[in-house]
Amino acid sequence: MGALCLFFLVLFYPSKKISETSHESIFLNESGTRVEEPLPSYLLNFITEGDVVCILKFYSSVLPLPAGGVIADEWNEMGKKNNVFTKEYDASTEKPCVSQVSPFQLFQDVGFYKDISHFYCYIPKHLPNAKPMRVIVFLHGYMGNFQFYLNYFTSLENTVVIAPSTNDLNGKWKAEDIKKIIKVYLPMIAEQVKLNMNDIHLVGLSNGGSGVNVALSKFSNSFKSFTFISAYPEAYHVKRVNVICGMKDSFAQQNKRYAREHPLVNRLFFEDERHFAFLNKKAELLSWLNTKF
Repeated sequence: MGALCLFFLVLFYPSKKISETSHESIFLNESGTRVEEPLPSYLLNFITEGDVVCILKFYSSVLPLPAGGVIADEWNEMGKKNNVFTKEYDASTEKPCVSQVSPFQLFQDVGFYKDISHFYCYIPKHLPNAKPMRVIVFLHGYMGNFQFYLNYFTSLENTVVIAPSTNDLNGKWKAEDIKKIIKVYLPMIAEQVKLNMNDIHLVGLSNGGSGVNVALSKFSNSFKSFTFISAYPEAYHVKRVNVICGMKDSFAQQNKRYAREHPLVNRLFFEDERHFAFLNKKAELLSWLNTKF
């Protein structure tokens, strides 16, 4: 019986090309060649991201609140009856879904599949004679990569969104990660659709800001703009840099200090927000950011 189940699993195991759908979950080997979705990731997709959010919501409503900082902000938000996470999933139920990757990142976090890399990609409808597309590269933070990060920017016109994943749940980005985005992911998408390689924007959320710091230090010529959202900005380059933060966030003081030290930085500060201005102020944030790209 087990052999029969395995046969049907292999028989119907999905195989896709980037061009088949506007939303993609893409896995690559060490040489940068696309591979099938690893089996644990495929099997774990019976648990949806919405299910994960519901589980976390339950635990955060009954377990003690962590003491201070970003984790406390997240735990406090998750425990609310109508938190920003569940509202975001309710709003995106009609959008195309792809394989989630955060459970797979948990496998990588404990040492498995370290040779596999991953990124989400969104490509809007693109006419052959249309102008080359702008690109947003979004770097996730702690707790891994999520589909709604990809959906967050899809309302922006003529914009391809790439959301790469770290090979763990920490969301701490290294120089080799940024280099892979530039040398592997972007060229792969450019084979399928016209990209404006002079109009590529890097956005980092929370721990994802570590990747923006790396890019500003070592790859400043590869991106048109650099955006920190609820992150810890440190590196600087005389290019277009944006900082976005809630003034009650644990990172607020560093964001204000960074903005004072670098007067040319564009800043958007939300007085009454903590770590989740990204979700609570989505419309305002996107409208403002679209003028800074």
